[in-house]
Amino acid sequence: MVFLLEQFVNVISELESPRPASGMPKQIINRRKARQGEPFFITSGNARIGIYTVAVMLPGSSQPETIATGLGGIQESRRWIERYIEGDNDPDKFVMPDRVVIDRCDNPDRLKPEWNRWILGTQWGSI
Repeated sequence: MVFLLEQFVNVISELESPRPASGMPKQIINRRKARQGEPFFITSGNARIGIYTVAVMLPGSSQPETIATGLGGIQESRRWIERYIEGDNDPDKFVMPDRVVIDRCDNPDRLKPEWNRWILGTQWGSI
């Protein structure tokens, strides 16, 4: 009986563990790139530099618009993006269905940008 309980506890803990081997933060739901016509945010910077900038690229725009500078990290940047979206008169123009936000992280130390999708208001407890 004790053996069965131990096995049950092990199985349950494995099921509750989000993305146990992926190395992906649990806040990120996937890494799919934005398609044409999808709005996305661009976060530029890295820990070595210590300063992050946030820009937004809306459908129909030819250039991204810088909306924040001097942020201290990627999570701070995402919290800032959440507050920016929630404070806008038309927040739907920044998000996909199911309140999914797309961001592209441009790190000067990496060759390629990293794309992330996350759900607005559920990740970082800022709202």
